Amino acid sequence: MASSARGPLGDHFYSSPEMLLGGSVDARSDLFTLGVVLLELATGKNLLFCPDDITPEVMGSLPTKKRRRVARAVKRATLAGAPPLVADAIWRAATLTAADVDTMTEGLPQGLRVTLNRLLRVAPRERYQSAGELAADLTAWLGGTFTKADAAAEVRARAAQAEEALDSMATLPPRGRGKRKPDDVTTL
Repeated sequence: MASSARGPLGDHFYSSPEMLLGGSVDARSDLFTLGVVLLELATGKNLLFCPDDITPEVMGSLPTKKRRRVARAVKRATLAGAPPLVADAIWRAATLTAADVDTMTEGLPQGLRVTLNRLLRVAPRERYQSAGELAADLTAWLGGTFTKADAAAEVRARAAQAEEALDSMATLPPRGRGKRKPDDVTTL
């Protein structure tokens, strides 16, 4: 039986905090999602899938009002038929800090870190306000720092790192794609 309960839409581990917590969403929510995807491509890590980080101490550190908001969001998601792991994504969204993003972007080129840190701000007003703003920053960063060949090499190297991270988590490659050989990747 379908539920009419309002819950988060789409893949929950790529949703913005406001989407997961039942707030107002707009284009800045999509920019957050783009940031989650870019982070995962660059590092092999998903910002909202950190079940080990959601300890009772972390949950208890939230103010009572915010804990109630999380409880309502988890209830809405459950009533809407979301899988149980969605509760972890909701808790992660509620407890996410700039320090968490900083830790996950450690080791990335500075321009990419700055971009991801802005894309992945919890408060929409602190993120890029439009895709055009993001595009201008990316163009300045990529065009000003790298040649096209350097940018392509960087993308290949980051893709290889992400693939290695996924391999270490015992994730199988999609059908029809074999494992990449080390000599197929140019590193910097």
